Amino acid sequence: MISDLNLDDYNYSLENNRIAKYPKSKRDDSKLLVCKEGKLINQKFYNIDKNIPSDSSVFFNNSKVINARLIFKNRNNAKIEILVINLFNKNYKNALFNKKKVIVETMIKNIKKWKENETIEKAENDITLKVKQLKDNKVIFTWNKNKTWLEILEIFGKIPLPPYLKRDSLPEDLINYQLFTQKVKDRLHHLLQAFILQNH
Repeated sequence: MISDLNLDDYNYSLENNRIAKYPKSKRDDSKLLVCKEGKLINQKFYNIDKNIPSDSSVFFNNSKVINARLIFKNRNNAKIEILVINLFNKNYKNALFNKKKVIVETMIKNIKKWKENETIEKAENDITLKVKQLKDNKVIFTWNKNKTWLEILEIFGKIPLPPYLKRDSLPEDLINYQLFTQKVKDRLHHLLQAFILQNH
């Protein structure tokens, strides 16, 4: 029963050298762990079509990773890290394409160093981005140019990598950590076509 699950049972120690810091250049060459007839089998992702039962439904998560991590410094040069966790809200299109101002929900690292009424800012070329705290983990971002919130994130933000990677994000991460690049989509389409033909 689901009620019998204990999250502590899933805690384990993993050596740092067992964690892949970067994705493989050939994404479908990544490892695939298959459980079949009670046995665990190490395979490659390009064999996934050989492990899907004929009566299965396949669901794709086509969400997009964006530069939702923003780093500021306060007047005392203390680092304030802001992670935008809700870009969309109810009227996500309006928020994502807002110009000059947006209110979003966030998680803030080192918030104790950020005074309640203090506005912090950073500049990139001729664009100045300012942010101020509101209530309930919300902040208000304002900027001085006629650009959308999505464009501002692309300019000022960083990819929010999992903390266990213990490295700074790189420009190529914006491409590498998308769930489905066009190449991956094409490969999955090919695998599914082969799967359909094999089972009909």
